[in-house]
Amino acid sequence: MNHFKNFDIDFLLNLYGDNVIASLTDTKGIIKYVSDAYVEISEYSREELIGQPQNIVRHPDMPSSIFKELWETISSGKTWKGEIKNLKKHNDFYWVKATITAQRDDNGKIIGYASVRQDITDKKKAIKLHNQIQNMLDNIEDGFLIFDQNFKIMESYSKNCLNILQQENIYNKNIADVLFDNDKELKETFIFGCEQLFQTQCTDTKDIYLSLLPQKHYNHKVQYTIHYKILSDGNFLILLRDITNQTELEQKIKHEQKMQKMCITIATHKEESVELIQSFITFLKSDFQNINDDKLKMDLHTFKGLFAQLEMIHTIEAIHSIETLIKHTKFTHHNRRDLKDAFHQDIKMIADIFGHQFLSPITFVKVELEHINKIITDMQDFIETKSDNRYMLGEILDSLKHMKDQSFYNMLKVHQISIYDFAKKSNKLLYPLEIIGAKDLLVDEKFKNFTKSLVHIFSNSIVHGIEDADTRIKFNKNEKGKIVCSFDSVGNNILLKISDDGEGIDTNNIIAKALELGLVEKEKIDTLDNQEILQFIFSNEFSMSGELTELSGRGVGLASVKYELSRLYGKVHIENNRFEGLSFLFTIPYKEDIDNDSVLIGNAIIDTTRNFLQKDLNIETANIFSMDKFNTKNCYSTIQLTGFSNVVFSIFMDDKLVDKTLEFFFQGEEIQNEDKLKKSLSAEVLNILVGLSVPKFPSDYTQLTLGVPTVLDNFILETFIENNESKLIRVETEYGNLELSIIVLEKTN
Repeated sequence: MNHFKNFDIDFLLNLYGDNVIASLTDTKGIIKYVSDAYVEISEYSREELIGQPQNIVRHPDMPSSIFKELWETISSGKTWKGEIKNLKKHNDFYWVKATITAQRDDNGKIIGYASVRQDITDKKKAIKLHNQIQNMLDNIEDGFLIFDQNFKIMESYSKNCLNILQQENIYNKNIADVLFDNDKELKETFIFGCEQLFQTQCTDTKDIYLSLLPQKHYNHKVQYTIHYKILSDGNFLILLRDITNQTELEQKIKHEQKMQKMCITIATHKEESVELIQSFITFLKSDFQNINDDKLKMDLHTFKGLFAQLEMIHTIEAIHSIETLIKHTKFTHHNRRDLKDAFHQDIKMIADIFGHQFLSPITFVKVELEHINKIITDMQDFIETKSDNRYMLGEILDSLKHMKDQSFYNMLKVHQISIYDFAKKSNKLLYPLEIIGAKDLLVDEKFKNFTKSLVHIFSNSIVHGIEDADTRIKFNKNEKGKIVCSFDSVGNNILLKISDDGEGIDTNNIIAKALELGLVEKEKIDTLDNQEILQFIFSNEFSMSGELTELSGRGVGLASVKYELSRLYGKVHIENNRFEGLSFLFTIPYKEDIDNDSVLIGNAIIDTTRNFLQKDLNIETANIFSMDKFNTKNCYSTIQLTGFSNVVFSIFMDDKLVDKTLEFFFQGEEIQNEDKLKKSLSAEVLNILVGLSVPKFPSDYTQLTLGVPTVLDNFILETFIENNESKLIRVETEYGNLELSIIVLEKTN
């Protein structure tokens, strides 16, 4: 050893300390020495370890019997070897392969123990991962195996491969022999195709050869399909699926057909599909506890009809099940979870096919160049004439607002898919939906909820109106039914007509159902005209179906149509020709009269109200729409602007919204006389809204004097609404509704 220099010895000692997990203890297991590698892996400092018992790093997973055996072995002077799981200082763990031997003095007496360890943590993790993967594969019904370019089956394969292939062991066997046994032709086809795949680098060529490989085989009384995947290392992954049960095969084929149809539908109607999916995502995030039960049922039923157009089977089935559950109970968090799970199943399928980017919200609109040029021309005319013409300015503003408008025709066109599906499910023969109207008629996007709800009109026409082929022939009708959807713009309104040539409605059945639901008293039936009787079909829970099906029986579909129509300030008239057909005639305002002062003032106060709720009270506004009737029975407060013209503003707020607003004003302070404050709160809110809105009013109205909030007699308020320019507005929030009325009285000279 003399030829070693001191620094060489130091180098070897340092190398040992850095790389070997070593320690020395006394006979009681108290640590006397630890190597640098021991310090590093345990995360303790040397000072924290020296003088401590060796079990400072003992992991609770290790059974005490191991350490009992260890101490019995080393205390007898023998060497112990084994694998130990240790605990790091910061609660992580590491595995070591340890060798522990006794240290003796010159007399042979044991004076301590030396332990040398090898870090096997990564090995243990790899074994655990391998076992988990193998366990997962063994518990999957399908069989998975891998073979190399020599056609030899590799060691990793799932247990179910043995069941499907009826083999006891397949490791290292020839894959062609195992798969196709004595079928020489299939075996040759398989070998030839694989050899070509091994040689080519062209992706397109690989796809062709993959498609030519045998996809199905019958072997040892088991019929199975074969799916192939080329792995990155050049080996082949094969998935085997037992399809012996013909019922399972038929269900699979049917499911694949639906998937194909869903993909085709979504691809050809991307914008509508993405918008529907995004709407449902928003819906699932809603606070369902603050949504009216009837409204929730209507929304679910409409979504079910719309998803049926896309063949989103898991979502449709989940909604249908939940509709049954919540008929007499509240919507629960469990319902929401089940709905989310089913929806995400369908979304995953779509994303797997088209990619996740395909489902991203659409953030752009197409605007005709002609539309932009017209706005530019109008602005130039306005500037050059230095006009203060409020009508002209209103026209320009109206044009800008409508740049986001969409084709009413396209909103209706999506239903061409649904009536085909409804007819097929109802075993009815039907011509394609005929849509008649200008394709360039543009409407606000708020029309979408209404046009979506029309899915219930179409389903009712098919399920309850259109007869089956035999019945139609019996009554000298074409065996195929017909539904026509036509629309036109007249003045500021859209006139929409949806007609079918079915059997119409028996009004006696409507009367019977209305009496059953308590919608009318028996003695008042004779006072109703035909139209009033027909309007009962739009009532909630009204259904003419004798049984509950995927398409009908809930009694909320047409109620949803009426609700969405009311949000557009629209009306509906029904024409019923018994045994000849039924028509729905909708009249819907789609243009605001920009020379109407109440409209201009209303738009200004809507903007202020939205900002006040969202920015000041931190309350999201769900919907804002016009009404045909104001809630005068609960009118909390009224305020007037007076001068050359009088403008009367009134406000109504739901109780939950009042409570939330009160919290904002008091910011956590104790509230005294809460009931009295609630009564005056609406007056304060109305005063704020009107005061902030006045600068946005037409110039003539900015000079009016703001009066003191008061409560106007309900009869007087209703009379004002009926006989003057007025705008009635409802703002829906998560805490209830806020309603406003704006009435412009006759101007004074």
